[in-house]
Amino acid sequence: GTRPRPPSRPWADAFDRAEKRGRASDPRSVYADWIADELWSLRWAEELSFARFQVDVTTRFVIAEDIGRRLAASGLRPDRAAAEAVSIVEAVAESDHWSEVVELMKIDDASRAVAAE
Repeated sequence: GTRPRPPSRPWADAFDRAEKRGRASDPRSVYADWIADELWSLRWAEELSFARFQVDVTTRFVIAEDIGRRLAASGLRPDRAAAEAVSIVEAVAESDHWSEVVELMKIDDASRAVAAE
């Protein structure tokens, strides 16, 4: 049979199948859709202020972009790299550890001003 994939990206088979079914798109649209889903799901509103949500989602976006760039540099199609990066960041964000990190994130005056409006 075929050689099994190394354990570094166990979800890669699912992304292989999805990539074969879809056309390439701009990775920015992957990130934009993800952030819009995060915002409009309103799950954050159960525990976070809007200012804290902004800091949280911005932090996750920066991390996802970095992961996406690294995956694309390894040879993945850029939109697939972005989708995998979002999946990785989402898995991390579901942990209790991430919730603790979010509570420690500094909220600057600009975020407070936007949240107050």
